[in-house]
Amino acid sequence: MYWCASVGVWYDVAEYSGSRGESRSGQDRSHAGTRVRLTVDPAANDSVQVMPDVRGLSARQAMLWLTQQGVKVTVKGTGTVQRQSTKAGEPLPAEAVLQCI
Repeated sequence: MYWCASVGVWYDVAEYSGSRGESRSGQDRSHAGTRVRLTVDPAANDSVQVMPDVRGLSARQAMLWLTQQGVKVTVKGTGTVQRQSTKAGEPLPAEAVLQCI
């Protein structure tokens, strides 16, 4: 999964175009440096049911994404998220605490 900060969504690469225009499956993870086309469909309503790993994101990015999912967020500190109260992969909580430095 990858975080797209400009639109505030998590996404997985299903297909990409290589440097010569060939199309490859997302199973091949050797696509560093290639361009990826991301299409976001707001009508899809694909609500996430598990907590993502927000460590390394800015407090603002993590808070924005989590509140959009209906999670009440408490941020302790400023900067990037170093710890999160709910581990990645666990059910999405009603409340989360993010420790930042």
